[in-house]
Amino acid sequence: MTTNSHGLLVCFTGPAYGPSGEPILRADLKAAAQALGMVVQDNFSVGTDLLVASRSDTVKAAKAASRGIKVLSYPAFLSMFKVVVKPGKSSPRCPYADTHTHSGPHPSLIGGPEL
Repeated sequence: MTTNSHGLLVCFTGPAYGPSGEPILRADLKAAAQALGMVVQDNFSVGTDLLVASRSDTVKAAKAASRGIKVLSYPAFLSMFKVVVKPGKSSPRCPYADTHTHSGPHPSLIGGPEL
């Protein structure tokens, strides 16, 4: 997957959490993505390039992958595109979000074409 983000159509779903489970405000994430030239969509559609999800085992993530849309976790998105956002203060740490404390291939990349 390339990391050229200009014009990339991206959709965020689920609560946004960083690699250690710290909450990230959606508005900050959206602003950071737009600053990189991405077009942020409220819902994914046929033209969406990337779905960023708090969990990879949801119906929405599976549906996006089946349509050829690349699915990433929030930590993978932050790392891949070198996105830096401050943790939000209003939400507690999320025990249900996918986090990456393991080694090996990144589990949140599900199907879809190379970007």
